[in-house]
Amino acid sequence: MQAVIRRTVLAERQAARRLVKRRIKNHHEEMKTRREHERFAQKNLTGDIKTARAARREDYDLGPLAPRRDVGLKKDTYGTIHSHRLHGQKLTMEERLAVNPSGGRYANIVAGDRVVVLEGADKGRIGKVQSFDKEKQQITVEGLNMVDIAVPKWMMTAPESDNRPVRSVEKPLSIAS
Repeated sequence: MQAVIRRTVLAERQAARRLVKRRIKNHHEEMKTRREHERFAQKNLTGDIKTARAARREDYDLGPLAPRRDVGLKKDTYGTIHSHRLHGQKLTMEERLAVNPSGGRYANIVAGDRVVVLEGADKGRIGKVQSFDKEKQQITVEGLNMVDIAVPKWMMTAPESDNRPVRSVEKPLSIAS
C-alpha cells in the first residue's frame, strides 16, 4: 500500500515539475516573440527616419533642382504613415505598473473623461477620451494627435466606403506622459 502511495506522490511531483518547466518555456518563447516584434518595429521606424533625413538633406542641398517625391506610386500617399504604426506593443504587468503607478488592473481614466495633453504637438490642448486600452496603457483623444494613414486599395473597393487614399485618424497617446 505504501508503495502505491509513494508512486502517486512521485507522479504528482513529476507532473508539477513538468508543468513548471512548460510554463517557463512558454514565458521565454512569448518574451522572445515580443522582443522580435519590438525589434522589427524599431528597425522599420529607424529606416523611415533615416530615409526622411537623407531626403531632407538632399532637398536642402539641391534646392530648386531637388527631385519631386510626391509622384509615381507615392503620388497620393506621400507623407503618410502605415496603419501598423498606430498599434503599440502590449505591456507586461510590470511595465503597466511602471507607466501607471495607481495600478494596472483598474485605470483612473475611462472613455468620456476630459484630459489635457502634456507632451507632443498638441501640448496643452484639452480633449475627450474616446477609448482607453488597458493592455497598452494608451488613450485615444477625440480630435487630437491626428496622423495621416495610407489606405490600401483593397480597403477602398467596397461601394459604400470612402475612396480617398489618405485618411486622418487619431493616434493613441501613452498615459506615461
